[in-house]
Amino acid sequence: MKKSKKNYVAIVLIVLLLALAVGYAAFNQALPISGTADINANWDVKFVKGSEKISNSIVDGTTPNTAVVSEGGKYMTVTVNLATPGDGSNISVDITNAGNLPAEIESFTVTGDGFTGSGNVYTNSPIQVKVPTVSTGDKLAPGETKTFKFSVEWDPSVTTSTVKTATFTIAFNYKQSGVNGSFNGTQDFKQK
Repeated sequence: MKKSKKNYVAIVLIVLLLALAVGYAAFNQALPISGTADINANWDVKFVKGSEKISNSIVDGTTPNTAVVSEGGKYMTVTVNLATPGDGSNISVDITNAGNLPAEIESFTVTGDGFTGSGNVYTNSPIQVKVPTVSTGDKLAPGETKTFKFSVEWDPSVTTSTVKTATFTIAFNYKQSGVNGSFNGTQDFKQK
């Protein structure tokens, strides 16, 4: 009888060991999860090529000023020729949100020919770029277009009398409006 109890105990232990092995194998398997995400978003905020308007210097005889939007509309390059203190030029260009996400202006920059500054005035003495009509926080809804205007002026308090030429690039950084965090508009983001 002792032998049959030992056999019974051995069989029970073997069954328990097999149950533990099967249970461990069942819980140790990888559970595959798959899915699809469909994003129908189009981020496309830009200057509108062909909408550039620029006035010449108010002084006769200076070389005509130019404003050209880059291919793709990411920035605009401006060249101005000013003759005397107080001379200036006005520039306008359309900005459009051709995408389907709301945008908000995060910042804009003027670079080139030594321009420094922040806010709405950038300076390369004696030339100043003044940005009066668009500022950070302005929103641009999908499909909306706004006209951006700014002036380039020769600071009247600087009295040198040589013709001044300046070339600079102006660009905007946008973020997605209405969400926590931000999406930098300088990135190319197109998914379907």
